[in-house]
Amino acid sequence: MLKNIALYMFLTIIAVACSNDKADNKNNETLEKVYTVEDLMSNDFEYKDGLITVKGLCVHICEHSGKKLFIVGNNPDNKLIIMSSDEIPVFDKKYEGNTLEVSGTLEEERIDMNYLTEWEKELAEAKEIDEEACQFETNMKKINDYKERLANSKKGYVSYYSMIGKKIKSI
Repeated sequence: MLKNIALYMFLTIIAVACSNDKADNKNNETLEKVYTVEDLMSNDFEYKDGLITVKGLCVHICEHSGKKLFIVGNNPDNKLIIMSSDEIPVFDKKYEGNTLEVSGTLEEERIDMNYLTEWEKELAEAKEIDEEACQFETNMKKINDYKERLANSKKGYVSYYSMIGKKIKSI
């Protein structure tokens, strides 16, 4: 009888240890997933807080401060701005032109029809007084792109993300 109890306890310990290993592996897989800029812009992407890793081509690092970095996906119009943090106070210019994996936290701005209507109104007013007139067409194209994405959105809004960079590596 004592042997049966000892065997039962031994098997229980092994079962619990194995299930914990699987849970740890599942958590590691979640942390190790690398997203693209297009993934972040898709209607299906939902951010749940915490660290996330995004891969893209670094097309610009702000010259004066080095505190902003821009990566693009396959479409150069799809940009993600990454801001510096305590962990990365300044981005090294050596990253410009390289494909990077950047880990950090996302900040979301929700774009809905009210947001786009206000933006259009501001552009029209600026154009009337000849401010930003040269940018009018570019911005109207962006607005129309957002309207198209909004029409296809299940959420009723389009998420625009920026990132606070915590870790960076060139690949």
